[in-house]
Amino acid sequence: MVLKSSYDLINYLPVSIIKEWLWCPVIAWFEVLSIPEPLPNHAVEYEVYDPYEVTEEFITYLRKEPKYVLLKPRLRSKSLGIKGVPDAVIVFSDEAVVIEFKTTSSWVLNDHVKLQVSAYALMTKEVLGTSVRAFIVSKLGYFEVNWVREVPKLLKVISEIRKVITKEYIPEPNHLGIRCRSCPYSRICRWRPNA
Repeated sequence: MVLKSSYDLINYLPVSIIKEWLWCPVIAWFEVLSIPEPLPNHAVEYEVYDPYEVTEEFITYLRKEPKYVLLKPRLRSKSLGIKGVPDAVIVFSDEAVVIEFKTTSSWVLNDHVKLQVSAYALMTKEVLGTSVRAFIVSKLGYFEVNWVREVPKLLKVISEIRKVITKEYIPEPNHLGIRCRSCPYSRICRWRPNA
């Protein structure tokens, strides 16, 4: 049996699943099955930024005039079989800059976010064929990610996800505790605390 979902999982893995895999493989599994997040209203995090305004501020920070800016471009990597939508790609004459906006500051520099922006940078490099820099933008400031250093981990995660999809088993969580309490699937996960 091959899993069917809203994602084209056989050909292209969404970067959101790769990001969630590092946070918790069980969340990624629920997303593969296209189970909607059962979030209570108070847990929904609304975008509190204007993407145009944030991008303009970031361009001012870089002190360079861009050739053009792409907001929410749809990217695909044929070589890796991944797809995703970064918040912005700013193209300059000598390089491109991928930026990902994060409203939650507490885990903005965790591995799952770094891997997310690294995947976007890798796809941007493949599509544009230019040198690429990657930044996470949050209330805490601008953080450049050495995305090239993250590529081996990215490849490993992509491989692990494809094995799980092919073998159709539910992975175990990496962490228990505080991450479980903040998980949108905690009410239906068999590994939840006090289950």
